[in-house]
Amino acid sequence: MCSAFSSPTTAAQARGFLPSSPRKPRQPGPSTRPPQPLPESDRQRDRLAVILERGSIRAGVPPDTLPFAFVNRDGELVGFDIELLHDLARDLNVTLELVHVGRATRMELLDSGSIDILVGGIAITPDNVVYGTFSDTYLDQTAAFLVPDHRRREFTDVESIGRLQGLKVAVPNEYYLQRLRHALPDVEGILIDDIERYLQGEPPQADALLYTAEAGSAWTLMFPAYSVVVPAGLNLKIPTAFMIPAGSERYLDFVDTWLELKMKNGQIAEAYERWILGKGATEQQPRWSVIRNVLHWVD
Repeated sequence: MCSAFSSPTTAAQARGFLPSSPRKPRQPGPSTRPPQPLPESDRQRDRLAVILERGSIRAGVPPDTLPFAFVNRDGELVGFDIELLHDLARDLNVTLELVHVGRATRMELLDSGSIDILVGGIAITPDNVVYGTFSDTYLDQTAAFLVPDHRRREFTDVESIGRLQGLKVAVPNEYYLQRLRHALPDVEGILIDDIERYLQGEPPQADALLYTAEAGSAWTLMFPAYSVVVPAGLNLKIPTAFMIPAGSERYLDFVDTWLELKMKNGQIAEAYERWILGKGATEQQPRWSVIRNVLHWVD
């Protein structure tokens, strides 16, 4: 049987909640102008020393990587990774600088020292390893299909999908394309540049989008005509981590140790329940929903 991945927002909407405690201050959207690259002398130093000396950590944030980092209706930057970044900056006793990064420039900004860490639900893939160093994994995402709601029963298992004639599946990058070809060699894969534009109906179009259940469920809030389906037999996990500059061993050790601590003390689990599952709230009036109180998309 297929596994229907419950949207965190849909689950939360069905009940009356208020968050047990507001954990983070409101954060404005990221700066669209990246900081200047580091001088060569600082690029040769371990980045942790530079961060502590500067008194700030500069985080690169791609646009709309729901539910990891996205700007809500009020212009506030929120999400799973953003919550972790606030904790990281506080534990380092530095300020947090958020910088908008595009797909074409993000690796260059990391390498040049304009940013110190790259977030946004980044998958550990061979292509990405070339450009920087990954932290330890803090989340394993589940591969899934994002399909028009009326077609969800067609994607219940890999065998059924493989029997569909002329099936076209959109993928966001080469990594997903390779995984698709491995799982379903007879299915045509179509690379797309922008998930939101694809869901809005812009070409190229396909029968389904191969993505992750965690991120896909967040997109279904904005595009309720789509559903997330985890087909039986797909069995693909996507390790997710932060990226930091290559060659900063002390910095990497700190981030890895910090992530291990946050896993053991339950903070990452709490963030997962809040942003992925919609849990960790107490009933109160007026009724609370992720749409209103977390995403701030409605009054």
